[in-house]
Amino acid sequence: MKIKLFILCFIFLAKTVFPADFELAVGGSVNLGSIMNFTSAVGASEERPEGFQMGSGINASAMVELGHHYRVSTEGAVRTISVSVDLGYNFYSGERDTIFSTYHNLLFGLVAKVNFNNFMALGIGGGAYMPLTFSLNHPDPDLIILGESDIVSFNMDYIKAMYKNPFMPYVKLVWDNYIYFNEKWALKVDATVLYNLGMVLDTESINRGATVGYEKYSFSALSIEVGASIAFGRPMK
Repeated sequence: MKIKLFILCFIFLAKTVFPADFELAVGGSVNLGSIMNFTSAVGASEERPEGFQMGSGINASAMVELGHHYRVSTEGAVRTISVSVDLGYNFYSGERDTIFSTYHNLLFGLVAKVNFNNFMALGIGGGAYMPLTFSLNHPDPDLIILGESDIVSFNMDYIKAMYKNPFMPYVKLVWDNYIYFNEKWALKVDATVLYNLGMVLDTESINRGATVGYEKYSFSALSIEVGASIAFGRPMK
Protein backbone atom coordinates (compact mmCIF):
# COMPACT_ATOMS: atom_id res chain seq x y z
CA MET A 1 0.00 0.00 0.00
CA LYS A 2 2.83 2.41 0.90
CA ILE A 3 4.61 1.63 -2.38
CA LYS A 4 1.45 2.36 -4.42
CA LEU A 5 0.94 5.63 -2.53
CA PHE A 6 4.58 6.63 -3.18
CA ILE A 7 4.20 5.90 -6.92
CA LEU A 8 0.98 7.93 -7.17
CA CYS A 9 2.55 10.86 -5.30
CA PHE A 10 5.64 10.73 -7.52
CA ILE A 11 3.56 10.81 -10.71
CA PHE A 12 1.40 13.65 -9.37
CA LEU A 13 4.41 15.76 -8.40
CA ALA A 14 6.14 15.07 -11.70
CA LYS A 15 3.05 16.08 -13.66
CA THR A 16 2.82 19.28 -11.60
CA VAL A 17 6.48 20.31 -11.89
CA PHE A 18 7.44 19.13 -15.39
CA PRO A 19 5.62 19.46 -18.72
CA ALA A 20 4.42 16.00 -19.71
CA ASP A 21 3.74 14.12 -22.94
CA PHE A 22 1.58 11.01 -23.09
CA GLU A 23 3.45 7.87 -24.14
CA LEU A 24 2.07 4.75 -25.81
CA ALA A 25 4.04 1.78 -27.14
CA VAL A 26 2.70 -1.53 -28.47
CA GLY A 27 5.06 -4.43 -29.13
CA GLY A 28 6.79 -7.44 -27.66
CA SER A 29 10.03 -9.11 -26.62
CA VAL A 30 11.67 -12.55 -26.60
CA ASN A 31 14.70 -14.00 -24.85
CA LEU A 32 18.02 -14.06 -26.67
CA GLY A 33 19.69 -17.47 -26.33
CA SER A 34 19.56 -19.63 -23.22
CA ILE A 35 17.81 -18.99 -19.92
CA MET A 36 19.74 -19.38 -16.66
CA ASN A 37 17.55 -21.25 -14.17
CA PHE A 38 18.12 -21.25 -10.40
CA THR A 39 16.55 -23.91 -8.20
CA SER A 40 16.47 -24.49 -4.46
CA ALA A 41 14.97 -27.89 -3.60
CA VAL A 42 15.20 -30.07 -0.52
CA GLY A 43 13.44 -33.43 -0.24
CA ALA A 44 11.98 -34.90 2.91
CA SER A 45 14.65 -37.62 3.02
CA GLU A 46 17.47 -36.27 0.87
CA GLU A 47 18.91 -33.10 -0.60
CA ARG A 48 17.65 -32.56 -4.14
CA PRO A 49 19.94 -31.06 -6.79
CA GLU A 50 20.04 -27.30 -6.61
CA GLY A 51 21.99 -24.39 -8.03
CA PHE A 52 21.76 -23.07 -11.56
CA GLN A 53 21.71 -24.50 -15.05
CA MET A 54 21.70 -23.06 -18.53
CA GLY A 55 18.73 -24.37 -20.46
CA SER A 56 16.87 -23.83 -23.67
CA GLY A 57 13.53 -22.11 -23.44
CA ILE A 58 11.31 -19.29 -24.58
CA ASN A 59 10.29 -16.27 -22.56
CA ALA A 60 8.17 -14.04 -24.81
CA SER A 61 5.87 -11.13 -24.01
CA ALA A 62 3.35 -9.03 -25.90
CA MET A 63 2.46 -5.82 -24.12
CA VAL A 64 1.19 -2.26 -24.12
CA GLU A 65 3.28 0.41 -22.42
CA LEU A 66 1.37 3.43 -21.07
CA GLY A 67 2.94 6.37 -19.31
CA HIS A 68 4.16 9.95 -19.21
CA HIS A 69 7.27 11.58 -20.58
CA TYR A 70 8.52 14.52 -18.47
CA ARG A 71 10.89 17.21 -19.75
CA VAL A 72 13.45 18.24 -17.13
CA SER A 73 16.00 20.06 -19.29
CA THR A 74 16.40 21.58 -22.75
CA GLU A 75 20.18 21.19 -22.78
CA GLY A 76 22.71 18.55 -21.89
CA ALA A 77 22.73 14.79 -22.33
CA VAL A 78 19.77 14.06 -20.03
CA ARG A 79 16.65 15.76 -21.32
CA THR A 80 13.70 13.82 -19.92
CA ILE A 81 12.47 11.15 -17.53
CA SER A 82 9.52 8.82 -18.04
CA VAL A 83 7.36 6.60 -15.87
CA SER A 84 5.24 3.93 -17.54
CA VAL A 85 3.03 0.93 -16.83
CA ASP A 86 3.42 -2.36 -18.71
CA LEU A 87 0.31 -4.50 -19.32
CA GLY A 88 0.26 -7.65 -21.41
CA TYR A 89 0.66 -11.39 -21.90
CA ASN A 90 3.73 -13.54 -21.20
CA PHE A 91 4.56 -17.03 -22.43
CA TYR A 92 7.30 -19.12 -20.85
CA SER A 93 8.32 -22.61 -21.88
CA GLY A 94 11.54 -24.31 -20.79
CA GLU A 95 13.27 -27.06 -18.84
CA ARG A 96 13.99 -26.86 -15.14
CA ASP A 97 15.24 -29.80 -13.04
CA THR A 98 14.52 -32.30 -15.88
CA ILE A 99 10.92 -31.07 -15.95
CA PHE A 100 9.68 -29.23 -19.02
CA SER A 101 7.17 -26.56 -17.95
CA THR A 102 4.96 -24.13 -19.88
CA TYR A 103 3.31 -21.04 -18.37
CA HIS A 104 0.67 -18.65 -19.73
CA ASN A 105 0.78 -15.43 -17.70
CA LEU A 106 -0.72 -11.99 -17.38
CA LEU A 107 1.96 -9.31 -17.10
CA PHE A 108 1.87 -6.19 -14.90
CA GLY A 109 4.87 -3.87 -14.50
CA LEU A 110 6.19 -0.39 -13.79
CA VAL A 111 9.30 1.14 -15.40
CA ALA A 112 11.18 4.41 -14.75
CA LYS A 113 13.61 5.65 -17.43
CA VAL A 114 16.18 8.36 -17.97
CA ASN A 115 16.12 9.60 -21.58
CA PHE A 116 19.30 10.82 -23.27
CA ASN A 117 18.80 13.38 -26.04
CA ASN A 118 15.46 11.74 -26.80
CA PHE A 119 16.91 8.88 -28.83
CA MET A 120 18.22 6.49 -26.16
CA ALA A 121 16.94 5.58 -22.70
CA LEU A 122 18.08 3.52 -19.71
CA GLY A 123 15.56 2.27 -17.20
CA ILE A 124 14.85 0.05 -14.24
CA GLY A 125 11.55 -1.58 -13.45
CA GLY A 126 9.68 -4.41 -11.88
CA GLY A 127 6.37 -6.17 -11.84
CA ALA A 128 4.81 -9.60 -11.73
CA TYR A 129 3.72 -12.47 -13.95
CA MET A 130 0.37 -13.89 -12.86
CA PRO A 131 0.00 -17.49 -14.14
CA LEU A 132 -3.35 -18.31 -15.72
CA THR A 133 -2.37 -21.92 -16.51
CA PHE A 134 0.76 -24.00 -16.58
CA SER A 135 1.64 -27.53 -17.63
CA LEU A 136 4.42 -30.01 -16.88
CA ASN A 137 5.93 -32.62 -19.18
CA HIS A 138 7.43 -35.74 -17.51
CA PRO A 139 6.58 -34.67 -13.94
CA ASP A 140 8.55 -35.75 -10.89
CA PRO A 141 7.47 -39.35 -10.13
CA ASP A 142 7.80 -38.62 -6.41
CA LEU A 143 4.75 -36.39 -6.58
CA ILE A 144 1.58 -38.46 -6.82
CA ILE A 145 -0.37 -35.23 -6.84
CA LEU A 146 0.81 -34.62 -10.40
CA GLY A 147 -0.69 -37.83 -11.72
CA GLU A 148 0.83 -40.40 -14.06
CA SER A 149 0.39 -38.89 -17.53
CA ASP A 150 3.31 -37.33 -19.41
CA ILE A 151 1.67 -33.91 -19.56
CA VAL A 152 -0.27 -32.48 -16.62
CA SER A 153 -2.05 -29.10 -16.72
CA PHE A 154 -3.02 -26.83 -13.84
CA ASN A 155 -5.53 -23.99 -13.72
CA MET A 156 -5.42 -20.81 -11.67
CA ASP A 157 -7.14 -22.33 -8.61
CA TYR A 158 -4.66 -25.18 -8.51
CA ILE A 159 -1.73 -22.74 -8.79
CA LYS A 160 -3.06 -20.78 -5.79
CA ALA A 161 -3.22 -24.02 -3.80
CA MET A 162 0.26 -25.19 -4.83
CA TYR A 163 2.26 -22.01 -4.23
CA LYS A 164 2.56 -19.59 -1.32
CA ASN A 165 2.47 -16.67 -3.74
CA PRO A 166 0.50 -17.38 -6.96
CA PHE A 167 2.53 -14.85 -8.98
CA MET A 168 6.14 -14.42 -10.09
CA PRO A 169 7.75 -11.04 -9.26
CA TYR A 170 10.44 -9.78 -11.60
CA VAL A 171 12.97 -6.94 -11.86
CA LYS A 172 14.60 -5.71 -15.04
CA LEU A 173 17.14 -3.31 -16.54
CA VAL A 174 16.13 -1.81 -19.90
CA TRP A 175 17.95 -0.11 -22.77
CA ASP A 176 15.80 1.59 -25.44
CA ASN A 177 16.67 3.18 -28.75
CA TYR A 178 14.16 5.16 -30.85
CA ILE A 179 14.11 5.41 -34.64
CA TYR A 180 11.70 8.20 -35.54
CA PHE A 181 9.33 8.27 -38.53
CA ASN A 182 8.16 11.80 -37.64
CA GLU A 183 7.95 14.00 -34.54
CA LYS A 184 5.56 11.70 -32.69
CA TRP A 185 5.84 8.18 -34.20
CA ALA A 186 8.89 5.94 -33.76
CA LEU A 187 10.14 2.39 -33.86
CA LYS A 188 11.49 1.47 -30.44
CA VAL A 189 14.04 -1.34 -30.19
CA ASP A 190 15.15 -2.51 -26.77
CA ALA A 191 17.34 -4.91 -24.83
CA THR A 192 16.42 -6.15 -21.35
CA VAL A 193 18.14 -8.08 -18.58
CA LEU A 194 15.30 -9.69 -16.61
CA TYR A 195 15.37 -11.64 -13.36
CA ASN A 196 12.23 -13.64 -12.60
CA LEU A 197 12.04 -14.35 -8.86
CA GLY A 198 9.67 -17.29 -9.45
CA MET A 199 7.34 -18.85 -6.91
CA VAL A 200 7.74 -20.75 -3.64
CA LEU A 201 6.03 -24.11 -3.33
CA ASP A 202 3.53 -24.48 -0.49
CA THR A 203 5.15 -27.66 0.83
CA GLU A 204 2.57 -28.18 3.56
CA SER A 205 -0.19 -28.38 0.96
CA ILE A 206 1.79 -30.47 -1.55
CA ASN A 207 3.03 -33.00 1.01
CA ARG A 208 -0.53 -34.10 1.78
CA GLY A 209 -0.63 -35.88 -1.60
CA ALA A 210 2.99 -36.91 -2.15
CA THR A 211 4.83 -40.13 -1.40
CA VAL A 212 8.09 -38.21 -0.94
CA GLY A 213 7.32 -34.56 -0.35
CA TYR A 214 9.47 -31.46 -0.47
CA GLU A 215 10.68 -29.62 2.59
CA LYS A 216 11.50 -26.65 0.39
CA TYR A 217 11.20 -25.81 -3.29
CA SER A 218 11.61 -22.49 -5.09
CA PHE A 219 12.89 -21.36 -8.47
CA SER A 220 13.96 -18.26 -10.36
CA ALA A 221 15.42 -17.43 -13.78
CA LEU A 222 17.68 -14.87 -15.47
CA SER A 223 17.35 -14.02 -19.16
CA ILE A 224 18.47 -11.46 -21.73
CA GLU A 225 15.69 -10.28 -24.06
CA VAL A 226 15.34 -8.19 -27.19
CA GLY A 227 12.17 -6.46 -28.33
CA ALA A 228 10.55 -4.00 -30.69
CA SER A 229 7.44 -1.84 -30.57
CA ILE A 230 5.68 1.05 -32.26
CA ALA A 231 5.81 4.11 -30.01
CA PHE A 232 3.65 7.23 -30.09
CA GLY A 233 3.83 10.51 -28.17
CA ARG A 234 7.51 10.72 -27.27
CA PRO A 235 8.78 13.96 -28.89
CA MET A 236 11.94 14.02 -30.99
CA LYS A 237 13.33 17.16 -29.34
